[in-house]
Amino acid sequence: MNRRSRLLAVSKLWGWPARLRSGRYTAYDPAALATELQRAGFLPDEQIFYGHFLAGGRLVLSRPEMEHAAPPGSRDPWARQFLLVARRAPSG
Repeated sequence: MNRRSRLLAVSKLWGWPARLRSGRYTAYDPAALATELQRAGFLPDEQIFYGHFLAGGRLVLSRPEMEHAAPPGSRDPWARQFLLVARRAPSG
């Protein structure tokens, strides 16, 4: 999950039960994750932001056409999730 997502923050307050708001799910900062991958010997290759929806109870407002690729480490304040693809750095 994208720690910087405004949609995720609103949805958590609006529709998530208290037991799920307490930290059962972990949200990450894309920039911090890309940096940690580099420190671990990986090269961030591609990043995709998706999950542009607001949900509360049975109501779901979705915008799937907003899915987009971005340079690794980029931030998007609206995407709820992101996928960061990395490859092992060449040895040598």
